[in-house]
Amino acid sequence: MFFSILILPVQVVVWYTERMDYLTVTEAAEALGLTVRGIRDRILRGEMQAERLGVRVWAIPRSEVERWQAIGRLKPGKRPGKGREKT
Repeated sequence: MFFSILILPVQVVVWYTERMDYLTVTEAAEALGLTVRGIRDRILRGEMQAERLGVRVWAIPRSEVERWQAIGRLKPGKRPGKGREKT
């Protein structure tokens, strides 16, 4: 059985994201204050729109990142187990 894997050179990804007004996963993570894994998880769960350019290469529309910034869903909450008083 033959599997075809699309591997894109970095130059193609950079050209696509700049020309089409898309962000890379890393750029989106920096803009939203999340980790790259956090962005990929949201994409795979269908919470964030993105276009797949390769096996692990995603392009996220700038408008999608702006939408996430506008709705403010990324405010940090309390971490489990933190802030409890010891008695």
